[in-house]
Amino acid sequence: MVEAFFGLQQEPFSIAPDPRFLFMSAKHSEALVLLNLGLTRGASFVLLTGEIGAGKTTVWRRFLEQLPSNVDVASVVNPKLDVNSVSDLIALAKRKPDALSYGASGVGSGPHLATELFKQMAGIKMTGVLYPGSAQTTTDLIAGRIQVMFAPASSVLGFIKAGTVKPLATSQAKRASVAPDLPTVAESGLPGFDTGLWFGMLAPAGTPAPVIKRLSKAINDSLKDPGVLNALKTQGFDPLGSSPDDFARYIKSETERWARVIHSMDTSQAK
Repeated sequence: MVEAFFGLQQEPFSIAPDPRFLFMSAKHSEALVLLNLGLTRGASFVLLTGEIGAGKTTVWRRFLEQLPSNVDVASVVNPKLDVNSVSDLIALAKRKPDALSYGASGVGSGPHLATELFKQMAGIKMTGVLYPGSAQTTTDLIAGRIQVMFAPASSVLGFIKAGTVKPLATSQAKRASVAPDLPTVAESGLPGFDTGLWFGMLAPAGTPAPVIKRLSKAINDSLKDPGVLNALKTQGFDPLGSSPDDFARYIKSETERWARVIHSMDTSQAK
């Protein structure tokens, strides 16, 4: 049997032995998608999942397959901060440049880049404090050591309900399915703001076209399965589906978009 490990939990899942097939995933949900594909054995290939983030650009250039889902990011603040909307936050940051600190997990991660995009579009300055993981970021936000954080909406819902963090908005153009009562950033003070975390299924460049076509159809079919949809949505994923050509264009546009953000970043403000 093959042991596949998914996410930080390192949860083993046994699948039928096949030395010609390997799947690697950073998320449990992508594993659920793949295991529902019902593929028969064929040519050797490797599937990887890719996601938004500066560190992923080398993967983007080497692999191509499918865009199954994306995740909303929420803007949250310490409850004691005297802001109740995105407009309030922008106004405070403009009155007190660099007085606010934001936290993000990892250099070039989705939340880090989302915050930098927010700063640039709003024309504000905040000091970045970068952490090795999201748990410490959230802990410091609750303790007041930082004041602002962008994080996957599903990961902070429990803290929002407990009142230990204050939500301001979600990041994509339409409201998040996991938090439909929260306004979007674009609705609440920063028109045009639209970003989220996305996850794609990737195969090596040079994989035969018939294999790519078959995988693409199987992945899209799997995203219509009620069990898969439920598993994705309960984790905060909005299933998308696409074609390899559409995903290639999306990767190109995302690479160009985030390159502009990264090149405009004031790295002297990060700790």
